[in-house]
Amino acid sequence: MKIFLLSPTFHGYWCSYLRAFESLGHTVDALVYQRFTTVRARVRNKVVYEFPGRFGSDRGTAVFARDVTRAAVERLGSASPDKVLVIKGDVLEQAFWDAVDRRGLASVLYLYDDLTKLRHTEDTLRRPRHLATFSARDQRWLTGKGYPASYVPMAFDPNVRYSPRRQDAVVFVGSRYPDREAALAELHRRGVPVMAYGREWSRHPFDRLRSWQWHRPAVPAGRDVTRSDALGITAGAGAAFNAHAGHDGFNPRTFEASGVGGLQLIDREDVAAFYEPGREVLVYRSHEELVELSARALRDRAWGRQIRTAARARTLAQHTYTDRARALSELW
Repeated sequence: MKIFLLSPTFHGYWCSYLRAFESLGHTVDALVYQRFTTVRARVRNKVVYEFPGRFGSDRGTAVFARDVTRAAVERLGSASPDKVLVIKGDVLEQAFWDAVDRRGLASVLYLYDDLTKLRHTEDTLRRPRHLATFSARDQRWLTGKGYPASYVPMAFDPNVRYSPRRQDAVVFVGSRYPDREAALAELHRRGVPVMAYGREWSRHPFDRLRSWQWHRPAVPAGRDVTRSDALGITAGAGAAFNAHAGHDGFNPRTFEASGVGGLQLIDREDVAAFYEPGREVLVYRSHEELVELSARALRDRAWGRQIRTAARARTLAQHTYTDRARALSELW
């Protein structure tokens, strides 16, 4: 089967889906948007797509949607696929879905963000044949509204190479949200070694400018890292912090931290749907509990190794992208 995959670049997760479907014997033609690989493309993104929004204009968003839709329609025509998988896809205009319908193609739209944070409407959600979402709450809402929708969580890609980077600290790699900032700042204030990575944490002048923010919290921080480096940092850290900032769906970090044998500190008791709390992950319910678990993680390596080993085994057995590709394949 030949699959047309349309996805934002989003840390290269599209490539994990591509490899997973290929491992199941399919051929995949991928079109990736938000992938600005040259200096010229990055400058154009800032000036044409992002800058108007800083002054309350939606012109940049409209131009970006037009450009992505045009490219997607053209590639759809040249690819001649049997099936279509769109990831996120809230930038697509109706012209793309019209082209899918003209060709009579079965399509799946996979949503890896909460519906409230996406620009989909009830009309655009009805264009694909089937919906899949990483959010159990959104899946319930969608089916209640009559949409054909399935729950497909995020996953871990064991094909991404990484080298563990030993740090006797609690580490975090990702966006800076208020709950994450507060938790890491509290750990730092209480004397627990911490390190946060990402443009919104970094104090480098370039990172402050490109994130459109100058403020930085009192938390030790590093710059952006690649996906491979993030996995290595997580694998070698004393513990890996993971807070969900109010999102319902479990983020990729949930499965990646466990997949690389990290000792995961997570803020969700419902992670029990995937991992056994206390044996495969550590769940914290307050800053005080986070401090206590972090201190023990850095102090008691033998205890931590047992949890790391169990978490990795569970992930490789049940939570890889190949597992998710099988689930998505059943929806066409």
